[in-house]
Amino acid sequence: MSGEETAQWSQQLRQAIAHAAAAHGSFPNTLRDAVRFHDQKTPYVVHPLWCASSLLMEPVLPEDLRRDGAVALLWHDTLEDTSMPLPPWSP
Repeated sequence: MSGEETAQWSQQLRQAIAHAAAAHGSFPNTLRDAVRFHDQKTPYVVHPLWCASSLLMEPVLPEDLRRDGAVALLWHDTLEDTSMPLPPWSP
């Protein structure tokens, strides 16, 4: 991946993370949707961040699968647990 491609991917990833954080932090369907079930303290967005990070760190998977999958995992609970739609620029 060229430096320009890396910069573009970094920007897309930052936007996807920001969207997930906004959805779960500012638009949860219920107060329970804003925090993790296990401790009722940790912001819920930690869960999709962990899922996406785990996939991105898996070197045996093809790069395109890791990249597309990470975005999907960042947003995987957005429609179910928040009132925020997916962004119009979503893949």
